This record gives sequence, C-alpha cells and structure tokens, in this order.
Amino acid sequence: DAQDMRLDDLGFLANIYNCLKQRDVQQYTFLVGEHTLPGLRERAIAAGSERYVGRFMCADFEFPLIRSEKDLAFVFRQYDSFGYPEGNSRSITETFLPKAFAGGWRLESQAGAMWRGFRSGARSVGKKTTRMTMQSCTILVAQLLQSLALKDAPDLKLTDKDIQSATRMVRYLHNT
Repeated sequence: DAQDMRLDDLGFLANIYNCLKQRDVQQYTFLVGEHTLPGLRERAIAAGSERYVGRFMCADFEFPLIRSEKDLAFVFRQYDSFGYPEGNSRSITETFLPKAFAGGWRLESQAGAMWRGFRSGARSVGKKTTRMTMQSCTILVAQLLQSLALKDAPDLKLTDKDIQSATRMVRYLHNT
C-alpha cells in the first residue's frame, strides 16, 4: 500500500537501492497503491525531494483494475518497453531475459496465456473474479520474470508449469 508511505520511507528505499547497487544488484521498485498515491509524488516534489520522484516515481500508470487480456497486454507492454533507471535502453523484460528478448520474446505476447492462467487459478480457489489488481499483476510479473530468467534462451517458450508457478502467489492473494 504505497499510498501510505512517507518521505522517510522513500529515503529508506533509496538507502537499500544504494547498498544493492554497490554489490552490483539492480533493484526495481514498483509502487502500487490506491488513487491517492500521486499525492506522495506531489509531497516529494513540494519537499524538494525530486530525487525520489526520479528514482521511484518516474512513470505513472493508473488502472482501476485489469479486467481483460487486452488490459494485461497493455501492462505487459510497459515492461517490454520501459527501461530503468530512466534513460536505460534495456527494458525490464530485456534485463531479466536478454537472450529471449533478442530472440523476439515479449511479455506482451504472453498476456493471453497468463490471463487464462490467472482466471483458472482464481476459479480454483472459488473466486469468480474477472479482475486483477495492480498488486496481483506486479507479483505475477515478478514471479514470472524471476523464474524464466533461470532458463533464458533465444527460443524461450512459456509452459503451463511456468504459468502455474507465476500465478500461485496471485491465487494465494485471492484466497485471503
């Protein structure tokens, strides 16, 4: 619930980022929250803390909920095209899957299979939902990219096992 963060919390995140960077670890931070989250950005600017905006709030996407495969494809496209830190020519997808990305693999093209996996997983825990929160989507993408990074290859193929593994945590969230 990033909308509840304070500027001090962003300072704490910046310290973690700096420590990881010294160890050659790239941190990606996705702040996901309610409609009041832009207020945190405004407070950071008003306080003269633009460095937090540049580091943690350089792009702003507003979604009421992801309601379809098309919505999910739009979100996935951002991972395929958006680089971090700002100015980085490598997208987030390419950072995790450089060989697959070079071979033409895109997260956006996996949206259909992932949407079906999400809906199937939700039904398996008794939910009739056809909507995904950004929190669930962020967890889904993190799980998927981390697991696929272990088998990165130019001819990478998404398997049913990959989908089930990535949607496992999302099913847990919908069950609580």
